[in-house]
Amino acid sequence: MRKILISLFMIALIVYLTPDRYVFGEEELSESELEVVIALEKEQVFLEEEFEVELGVKNIADKEKELNFNTGQRFDIIVLGTKEELLYRWSDDKMFTQALGSLVLAPGEEKVYEAKVSLPADISPGDYQIKGLIAAEDQIFSQARTITIKEK
Repeated sequence: MRKILISLFMIALIVYLTPDRYVFGEEELSESELEVVIALEKEQVFLEEEFEVELGVKNIADKEKELNFNTGQRFDIIVLGTKEELLYRWSDDKMFTQALGSLVLAPGEEKVYEAKVSLPADISPGDYQIKGLIAAEDQIFSQARTITIKEK
């Protein structure tokens, strides 16, 4: 009886910890099917200067792709230091609805998100990496771009 209970517990634990896409047989997205590109209004900015960032996600596959989101947040923007440490996250001072959502992209279709970014004064002047990410269940990052932060 004890062995049966332990076996049932292990099965329940495996099912609970397994992501839904495996339990329900959903197709996992690969980064080669979606392209995420970040565009900066300026590549040189002063501390606390506001600048615009665009983040686009494009379906480059030959079939429709669906992105599933666990909250109202659709994207994020991060700035990384020289040792890949996180220096800034756009969403840190934002609140998002706690509602599930999805985005369906037809082949060749692109969705572009826009944000205004202002880097805090506690970041030292220098060159940093800025990335965008699509905040779907399977996060997809853009390639890093270099941004130069200058003193006022």
